[in-house]
Amino acid sequence: MLRSIGQPTIYKFRKEATVFLWSEQQRATTPLIRACIDRYCLKLTDPVVVGLSGGKDSISLVHFLREMGFVVVGVIVDLGHAAFQAEAIAASVQRFDVEVIISSARAYRSLSAGSSTMRRKLAQVLGALDCGDYETPCGLCSTAKRILLAVEAERRGAKSFCLGHHREDFVTTLLKDYFAFCYHEAIGAYDRTRFAQFVADSELDLRLLARLVESRHASTMGIQTRVAKNMSLHRPMAFIPESQIERFICDSGLKTFSAGCAHLMVGNEGEVAPSKRDIVHADWRRRLRSDVRLGNVVLDLALRALDQTGRPRANPRGVRTKLLPGFDMPENRAG
Repeated sequence: MLRSIGQPTIYKFRKEATVFLWSEQQRATTPLIRACIDRYCLKLTDPVVVGLSGGKDSISLVHFLREMGFVVVGVIVDLGHAAFQAEAIAASVQRFDVEVIISSARAYRSLSAGSSTMRRKLAQVLGALDCGDYETPCGLCSTAKRILLAVEAERRGAKSFCLGHHREDFVTTLLKDYFAFCYHEAIGAYDRTRFAQFVADSELDLRLLARLVESRHASTMGIQTRVAKNMSLHRPMAFIPESQIERFICDSGLKTFSAGCAHLMVGNEGEVAPSKRDIVHADWRRRLRSDVRLGNVVLDLALRALDQTGRPRANPRGVRTKLLPGFDMPENRAG
């Protein structure tokens, strides 16, 4: 059971109801969330636990779900990075009638392995983050946060928790597989500089992308993913363009914070090497500026990689060495 992990350091903040004025433009966003919930039969019941990083996406998701009438609990997972402003994020968000809880990973760093699989996994991941043997810690950070979010969701009787990934996250995940396949076919061994140039110079072949999805060489993240027994992860903003979230934050004047991603806080003298996802995401935004219609076209291809419940039909990243032999993935060597 998840609760066998133990008690994290948790801070609860008093709720103070505040009237929030919504524009008609932003109200148009919630039907996209409802469409995602209905299409994939996501079971969101009160309280809805949301992973709250303080960035534009998670803060927007909190407000969108509140607008839809859900009781929302925002859980901030603090992995202990000095620049992460957990208390400031909580104080900012709690004004909108949302319970906010900070779950600190510091309490787990001294735990022995014990008998719990989840405890052992969390201790392993936190230890790897502490030693810093990686180029990009995204996978490790994500795993640690999911475990602690699952713990907090179960404590509140929830069967799931939500993350604020939007359309561009789903598209970028798919395109990372696409460009990895094409790069391996054309060049072979991974080199960051060559990969970035290759992505920038390549045409996006939608027919090839569709074939890669069909052959399970390319996939996207799940809209619904099982993370533990009786616990699921939901991503209900899959249909929402990132630009729409950016407009919402700008129009509403909501304060956002650094997401607390370890990737922003590590590196050699402040220099952080861009991951493959960073490279592909930046290039995708460039392509969207040239043709905004491309967004939903590629999203449709990404959704073909999911089954009717929103779960991926395949995980090409999990068998990358078999699919692309000799393709070096240095950023994943610690994960």
